[in-house]
Amino acid sequence: MYIGDEGASALQHLIDEIVSNAVDQYLRGNASRVDVRIGADGAIEVRDDGAGLALDQPGPGGSDSLATYHLLHPHWTPQAEPAAPHVHLHRLPGIGLAIVNQLSAEFLCRSWRDGACWEQRFVRGEPVAPPRVVARGDERGTLFRFRPIAECLGVALPDAGLLRATLWKTAHLFPGLRIGLDTEVFHAPGGMADYLRTLEDPTAPAQRRWQDRPAFHWRGRYGAYQLDAAAIGFADESAPCIWRAWVNGRSTPLLGSHVDGFRQALASQSWQPAAALIHLTTYDPPFAGPCRDRYVSDEARAVIRTALAAPLEAFFQLHPDIGNRPRPASLAATDGGDVDVDDLYVDVVRLSLEKTGAARFCLHLETAAGHVTEIDFWTSRKGRLQVSVAADERASAAMGLVLRKADGEFERLETGACRCHVERMTRGLCWLGLDVGDLPTVHVDLASRGYVKARRRS
Repeated sequence: MYIGDEGASALQHLIDEIVSNAVDQYLRGNASRVDVRIGADGAIEVRDDGAGLALDQPGPGGSDSLATYHLLHPHWTPQAEPAAPHVHLHRLPGIGLAIVNQLSAEFLCRSWRDGACWEQRFVRGEPVAPPRVVARGDERGTLFRFRPIAECLGVALPDAGLLRATLWKTAHLFPGLRIGLDTEVFHAPGGMADYLRTLEDPTAPAQRRWQDRPAFHWRGRYGAYQLDAAAIGFADESAPCIWRAWVNGRSTPLLGSHVDGFRQALASQSWQPAAALIHLTTYDPPFAGPCRDRYVSDEARAVIRTALAAPLEAFFQLHPDIGNRPRPASLAATDGGDVDVDDLYVDVVRLSLEKTGAARFCLHLETAAGHVTEIDFWTSRKGRLQVSVAADERASAAMGLVLRKADGEFERLETGACRCHVERMTRGLCWLGLDVGDLPTVHVDLASRGYVKARRRS
């Protein structure tokens, strides 16, 4: 079981695991608060006001209780009841409470259930005694108190800054949940709208400031998906859109289908904001690869695009000064007939560049508004039109870039949602720049010894 490199990140993973269980209680409507406290002796306490653990129910295989069984045996599937999605706050896969227990010199679980407070203690993952009732009353909630094994983790105390930042972010990802850290309390009823305002650079020029501009925000459920999305301001060439995205509390730095759906909804209003955030909560979310840095779901992309279309339309009706801005040249350029291309910007939901002859290629662009644009590239001299692609791995993954070759020769390039910039650089070179979020631009060069022509036909 990998919990991260030795140090603060590994210890933070243990804390995240317990806090994630408290957030699960919140999503099921059983809890409203979670508190984290760090003792001078290195003991870490996480307390919630949820429904309590099943320390009073028999467990399988002769275990002292059902809760004891799960505190002793790692499991690779969520144990939460199916009434709500399961949360993972850490960037690495979840490890379960049993691993936290095994990496603790001392581990205490105290939980209220049906008028009784049950308690069980463990030492290095082994129970000291069966669970017992230590109090009776009408209280509720669960307390975990553990002291990590410093020689295993490399640290005895958590990184205060990392812990605070994680809990602050969690309060914004799950609006309404109150999260305490020692004497401080984080509460963000505005969710992504509250988070959005913190991204502004206070040193930015006045024309790029956001505070005096209206922000779009929508939070709600659409089918099996809970969405919290926000956007503000306008991006420009010197300051592209800042994207932040999460799925079930987990950051997705390579973005994914949830961002694609939001992009498409924004593009339908001809809006490329200065900053946009989206948090998606759903059941069993699929990710691309073991690192789970990118969310992949065609269904979710379509659902998010549909869910946000009407709220965005209503937002622009309330703020006509935004809605009546001039159409971007990138979209206006897709109207009309054949025309030579020197410089073109267009936000697309789908793009393909395909070889159609020995010295000819076709670029197919599809926008969220339904516009389809094709650009032909060819060379005026006999010979070859060569294509080379320079792509950052993260950017390629974020836009879903697929590159196909045959016998080492370029045949086809495909992407999902991105911003495409077509520019004729010199007589023998046309350049495509493909951008997604604030990741590095993917460069595509179409070069020939002769004169490269580019003509658009819509």
